[in-house]
Amino acid sequence: MVDYKKSGVPKGPKGSPRHAEHNAYGTDKTPFSKRPSKADLLARMKANAEKAKKDQPAHNAFSMNRLAGLAV
Repeated sequence: MVDYKKSGVPKGPKGSPRHAEHNAYGTDKTPFSKRPSKADLLARMKANAEKAKKDQPAHNAFSMNRLAGLAV
């Protein structure tokens, strides 16, 4: 009997990145010592959430009444 499992091209390594990231920590552009703090990250996330909330279109009364009718 022929073992077809062994035929073909071998599979490459799994879980290894195909390339290095341009903004990875540990490079000259972003050294390890310049990592932002959790407080900075949280402030950025809150600012983006507020911006997204302001950019959202307001619901008018017609659409709210129509949605209320569908929920019944």
